[in-house]
Amino acid sequence: MVNAIQSVVMGLIVGSIFYQLSPTSFFPRAGLLFFSVLSGAFPITAIAVLIVLRRPIVNRERASGVYSVLPYFFARTIVDSVICIVLPVLFNGIVYYMVGLRSDASSFFTLIGVTILNCLVAGSLFTLVGSVAGDPLSANVLSFVSAVLFMLFSGFLVTPPIWW
Repeated sequence: MVNAIQSVVMGLIVGSIFYQLSPTSFFPRAGLLFFSVLSGAFPITAIAVLIVLRRPIVNRERASGVYSVLPYFFARTIVDSVICIVLPVLFNGIVYYMVGLRSDASSFFTLIGVTILNCLVAGSLFTLVGSVAGDPLSANVLSFVSAVLFMLFSGFLVTPPIWW
């Protein structure tokens, strides 16, 4: 519930900052899309900490033969996917029309789809970080650092900058 309120408030703040952008402004739109991608990834960094905290329970249940790692991973992904769908829809539903991006439905759902996929990938990354981290503090730090590094350099080495 806190993440949903946070997404709504951040959507209102970001929407008011980028309110009614001009159609020719490229860099403000790129900044808006960066915030849109961040809106789904950063609220779920707690997954890494939860994985570390639940590790003794999972290890005990695995040792007793209740389930193996694969069913636990699939169940964890299904539970986290609900959050990964709701948060981007809340944030982008507010921001998209405040900013005045394309008014057709296909562009809106493309943005929603990309941010949901980004959130799912971030959730898997945070699950991996939580699996290798030794304690909750290092899991928290590693999840933020890895998310920032991946998002800062996403596409930087693949495509040349447009201003060259």
